[in-house]
Amino acid sequence: MSPPFLLAPGSQVAALMRALEWHPTLGQPQGWPKELQALVSLMLNTRAPMFIAWGPQLRMLYNDAYLDILGDRHPAALGAPLSQTWAAVWPQVRSRIEATLAGQPQHFEDEAFTLQRRGIAELAWISFSYSPVYVGDKVAGLFCSIVETTQRVLAEKKAAEDKERLQQLFLQMPGMVGVVSGPDHVFEIANESMRELYGHRPLIGRPVREALPEMVEQGFVQLLDRVYTTGVPFEGKAVPALLPSPTHDGLEQRFFDFVYQPIRDAEGRVTGIFSQGIDVTEGALAAQKLRESEEWLRVMADTVPQIIWIIDRQGRAEFFNRQWTEYTGRAPLPATAAEMAANFVHPDDADRTLRRFEAAQREGVPFVVEHRMRRADGAYDWFLVRAEPLRHPESGEILRWFGCSTDIGVLKAAAEALQKADQRKDEFLATLAHELRNPLAPVVNAVTILRSPRATDEMRTRMLELMERQTRHLVRLVDDLLEVSRITRGKIELRLERTDLRAIAQACVDAAGEAIREAQHQVSLRVPAEPVWVQADPARMKQVIDNLLNNAIKYTPHGGTIEVEVAHAQGRACIRVQDNGAGIPPDMLDGVFELFAQVDHTIGRARGGLGIGLALVRQLVALHQGEVTAASGGIDAGSTFTVRLPLAPAEAPAPGTAAGTPLVPTTRPRRVLIIDDNKDAADTLASVVALGGHTTETAYDGPSGLAAAERMKPDCVLLDVGMPQMDGHEVARALRAMPALRGCLIVAVTGWGQSQDRQLTQASGFDAHLVKPASVEAVMELLEGL
Repeated sequence: MSPPFLLAPGSQVAALMRALEWHPTLGQPQGWPKELQALVSLMLNTRAPMFIAWGPQLRMLYNDAYLDILGDRHPAALGAPLSQTWAAVWPQVRSRIEATLAGQPQHFEDEAFTLQRRGIAELAWISFSYSPVYVGDKVAGLFCSIVETTQRVLAEKKAAEDKERLQQLFLQMPGMVGVVSGPDHVFEIANESMRELYGHRPLIGRPVREALPEMVEQGFVQLLDRVYTTGVPFEGKAVPALLPSPTHDGLEQRFFDFVYQPIRDAEGRVTGIFSQGIDVTEGALAAQKLRESEEWLRVMADTVPQIIWIIDRQGRAEFFNRQWTEYTGRAPLPATAAEMAANFVHPDDADRTLRRFEAAQREGVPFVVEHRMRRADGAYDWFLVRAEPLRHPESGEILRWFGCSTDIGVLKAAAEALQKADQRKDEFLATLAHELRNPLAPVVNAVTILRSPRATDEMRTRMLELMERQTRHLVRLVDDLLEVSRITRGKIELRLERTDLRAIAQACVDAAGEAIREAQHQVSLRVPAEPVWVQADPARMKQVIDNLLNNAIKYTPHGGTIEVEVAHAQGRACIRVQDNGAGIPPDMLDGVFELFAQVDHTIGRARGGLGIGLALVRQLVALHQGEVTAASGGIDAGSTFTVRLPLAPAEAPAPGTAAGTPLVPTTRPRRVLIIDDNKDAADTLASVVALGGHTTETAYDGPSGLAAAERMKPDCVLLDVGMPQMDGHEVARALRAMPALRGCLIVAVTGWGQSQDRQLTQASGFDAHLVKPASVEAVMELLEGL
């Protein structure tokens, strides 16, 4: 009967043990020590590999699980010495076994052994423990529990190899690659590119905050914290970073595309962060320069006055500068050329514009057209449009069109005005020839009659009167031409004085009496009871009324009516000349004051005239700071011409009034020098001042006046401004430079009386400004104030 401890159901080794003839050193199982029996029972009923080495020869007992390790050494190994069974590895384990037999337990992890399995040598890894087995107080053998770790070791080796391969892959990647772990972001991997980026500082095993302190202030550590906490990856494009410069001390700005990707364990928890980045500094700087260049080009395009635009090869708008929006009032839209033409080009020009553009596309030539384009207010202006094709450098294919639209409305208007002026010039020359031939024809006839021996005395008298009239007419034509020329060149000087328009109007009507009677006109003059004072040149103002009145006489049919009115109107002086004559077409009202303008060829040539009278009126009125307008109901509806002038300020009484004031000789006589290029004006003013008890001397030009001043050393100088050679401003400055004349009163006595004229005299050193004709009281008051 087998011992109970050898009863292990299903155990192949237990069955063999029961049938085996044991070596004498072990004896029969029934006689084994109870310690050995207990271990054998435990071993046989355990599925983990185990063996017992017992007795002086360390004979082996083992279980079924150990058979896979023994291989073909079983069954010979059962009861055989340990050193015999494992002769190949005995030198490797002998010292360990001896230590165990000496009472020292041993444990070994992942020991590599070559095992024979199914006739094939295999490398295996085993973790095992040697434990001494006591019988009483002596070690009788050892117990070995075994765990084969081959699969785990191989798996770990593979994982390590995979990790090494991955690490090498990371290290060899061209971009920056790194792995940080834990909440402190400790560097585990940093490839060469990353180490080079950070100046080869020690990184592995160090937290990012410690290894790269400059990254904390720039927010990158905060990004790592966010990715680690939220598990959400972060991707950055062209992100700027300040890093140590490889060429100089300090930091320099670089740009990177990078990603922070969370690393998770088997349970999905974030354990680290994988980072990968590419230095895109060169591209980012190039893009930045491109943006700056584009902005510069945009600013430049917005600065020029033209409309700048770009369309693609299909004709779709890509760009408009600011002038487009300012002109059209519309924001740029991705519309086609056809849509743009339909919406913004004048309907009469749209088809022509599109045909030109389509032809330019087909032929690959510049696109040039003139068309009208609608403004924001709905009006149209003329534009010169030019576009050049941009081609592919290799294929030559047109990629887009760069265009410029230039407002030529002013040029068009100027060209039209020039054309009209040229036309008026031609008309003027033709009219001039006509007007010259008209008086010359009777003169030639009169000369023929005077030469005739048959001419009577009465005929000769009439012919001489005819020649005198026609000659006066020719003189007037020439005088008008010269007058226009002088005004145009600024060669006319007004002699301004306080003037009553009523008297001038009356004189003009009286002077035109003969022409009025010949035309059998009914002429009425309406003037107010009170004077209408203006500061004007009487001769020039008479020219204005004469021209308007003669115009009315000329273009009013026999028996017509003409009204001349002088009045106050809305705080201004008003002269109105109205007739019921030929009238003016509405489209000519704005042009009647242009030089050489003719309202109607038929009318003009029938009545005569060079088209300069009204131009002369406008220029003379403008010199008096006034304005003239024309009104008419149209052809045969008569005309009304209205002149408006500033009223004269309420100041000293008119010269006629002042002349009658008796002069009382002063008790404080002064030396007074009068300088005026108008000898009569200088002499009469000197006489008036002398009557006041003062000593006077006169000079008729600037240099003579300065010489007289040095000789006389006057207390006061009454000085004209508008003198030839050396004007009053120059004389005043020279007088002020004379030490002997310090304290001398210098008074401007001039026909120029506008505010800007007074500012000029003040700046030149004058103490006072009197407008001609200066009142006696004003002059004497200044002298009494010395």
